[in-house]
Amino acid sequence: MITIHCSTGETVAVEPSTLRGAVLDGYELHRAQFNGCDLREVSLQHSDLRAANFTEANLMSANLSNARLQVATFERANLRDAVLKNAQLAGATFVESDLRNANLSGSDVGHATFRSTRLEGANMQCTRIELASFEEVTFDAETLWPDGFTPPLQGSSFE
Repeated sequence: MITIHCSTGETVAVEPSTLRGAVLDGYELHRAQFNGCDLREVSLQHSDLRAANFTEANLMSANLSNARLQVATFERANLRDAVLKNAQLAGATFVESDLRNANLSGSDVGHATFRSTRLEGANMQCTRIELASFEEVTFDAETLWPDGFTPPLQGSSFE
């Protein structure tokens, strides 16, 4: 059994002996601390992860579809091949994170920050993307943007 500590003072006990590949759909994990955790292939669909901290977490191939991730922190997080479809990412922070080939389609990224983040091959067909901040991001011809949205060029690199 694993105990997840939240900054709210609450703890959540989960059955798996490891979080890698765990199914934690629909859990209430508001302000949970996942710093440095191995969350590869974890499923957190429809979970409440508002203000959660994923600094240096490995979320490769994780499924966070329809999760509530407002103001969550993803600093130096690996989200390569992750699915974040229809997630609530308003105000989230992605700094030096890897979102290569991630799917964020339909996600609300209003006021989210993407700084020094890799977006090659990512599906960035998000809502409120015009309110997001992009600084020194890397993207390529495979990166999908919403119709009518001009990807950030200043300080960014196109590979």
